[in-house]
Amino acid sequence: MWKPWHKKSAALAWEWSSSPRCFEQHLLRRLNNPIFLPSRRTISEQEFKTAKALDERDADAFRRAFANHVNEGQGLRGSETIGYVNDYLKRTLQLMERSAAIGGDWQREMSTLEAGVDACKKLLNSHSGSEDATLLEKAIALHSLQIYNSFLAQSFRSDCPFPRTDTDEWLRALLSEDEATIENTAIFAGGLGWNFIEQARSILTDAVRDGLPPVEARRKLGFLEAGYSKGAHMSQSKT
Repeated sequence: MWKPWHKKSAALAWEWSSSPRCFEQHLLRRLNNPIFLPSRRTISEQEFKTAKALDERDADAFRRAFANHVNEGQGLRGSETIGYVNDYLKRTLQLMERSAAIGGDWQREMSTLEAGVDACKKLLNSHSGSEDATLLEKAIALHSLQIYNSFLAQSFRSDCPFPRTDTDEWLRALLSEDEATIENTAIFAGGLGWNFIEQARSILTDAVRDGLPPVEARRKLGFLEAGYSKGAHMSQSKT
């Protein structure tokens, strides 16, 4: 991801988080970043305060939901119905998606939830055949698209600061991410036939003019194109 403090040591005097969450993270994407329009490269103090407050709101709500979910799981005794275990597994995966959509460091919580997923899978598979087990893995894989891609998870938030409906802001945000995130998100977009390659080329051309190193622009575009082609090919092979 774009790190403005590596580019300009005195960007702002505010105290940025070491593991920024969704709203603060997007401010950091924009700050001094030539991939964004000039009007979006500066951050006001009010924007900073608002972002921090929204992120803390989300974190507090997640901590409560996580604690309640774990307490419920600790009360399970192995005699629950398959339907209940399926429901608990679904809610566990949704909570993992939620942590990704919030952003920041939730490593301890994610490890606990991953253990819960494994326990549910083990119980469900012990009462089903190989075909059901395969379907279960596919269902979990669909959740994993967002669980392990925080950028994509945040894109699906109803209050996302870079909503998918605003392709320009969304694409500039994506191009500011690390190469793995760019490629994996492009695979998802390619599978949907959402083609934004020409728009990305135009954005990166302007960004190079404004200071983005040409080699970095070419690398970003390369990962974007590779991911999109892979996603489109995977989608075609299924039809």
